[in-house]
Amino acid sequence: IIRGIYTAINNSKKYDIFYINTIVVLDYIIGSRFTSTTNILHIREIPTGIQKIVFSKILSFSKMKMIFNSNNTANSYSLPSNQIRTTILNGVTGYPDSINNIKDKTINMLLLGRLTEWKGQMFFLETINKLVDLKKYIIQVRIVGDVFEDQLEYKNKLIQFVKIHNLENFVTFKSFVKNPEVEYTWSNILVVPSIKPESFGRVAVEAMSIGRCVVAANHGGLSEIISHNEDGILFEPNNAKSLLYELIELLEDTQNIIKYGENSRKTFQTKFSNEVYERNFKETIKKYLGKP
Repeated sequence: IIRGIYTAINNSKKYDIFYINTIVVLDYIIGSRFTSTTNILHIREIPTGIQKIVFSKILSFSKMKMIFNSNNTANSYSLPSNQIRTTILNGVTGYPDSINNIKDKTINMLLLGRLTEWKGQMFFLETINKLVDLKKYIIQVRIVGDVFEDQLEYKNKLIQFVKIHNLENFVTFKSFVKNPEVEYTWSNILVVPSIKPESFGRVAVEAMSIGRCVVAANHGGLSEIISHNEDGILFEPNNAKSLLYELIELLEDTQNIIKYGENSRKTFQTKFSNEVYERNFKETIKKYLGKP
């Protein structure tokens, strides 16, 4: 560790500005305290428990200038009030807008991302099981993604749940796809049921770029992306009754699915496009360098 910090200090001194885009590069973060270089740290991670205390101490010691990807991420750290920081919401390339078709009164719901417990796929399936039991709505659910490496236990648990509760006609699984545009186009609603807070919520923004209604847990960066009942829906995190209620509200008035999707496209263009992100990023770097 000491050798790494020494190397970091010497490397940093070669430059006028040093930019780090993750908090895990601890040698450079600690080493920044001992240089006159303009050191900027871009933080996208939310620590918990003892990690929060440790990283907050290290970041405070570093005196680096910070960029956070959401206010929720920024609020996850205990930093001195005079430590320079800015929040820049992430931007994404996005996809071409497409018509949100609802065919034969069937509502297509999409979950996209890594299969892991904190992402809430099982929580969502438990809610869908209750929705199907009502025998009132025509829905199709597509869960797209894979587990990390060979950690298949959770995926098998999801598949088994679908079989036990006779949901095979409603729920399908697909492996990870490099280009998810086809999945977003197929969907009418993207659901982000994360049990733990997301530091941002990239899939939500990608779905908004294509003009889809997003239903998401009301915590983490998702709370800063979606405006409830305007360009999407927010439900109480890890609360099946809340999620079920919001889904039923949409299924009872499917025009809202279309309206929220149209509004979400406008939100994407004004807040989350790459062009907006690049402009905000450049302005922040200039400010940190003391340039007009």
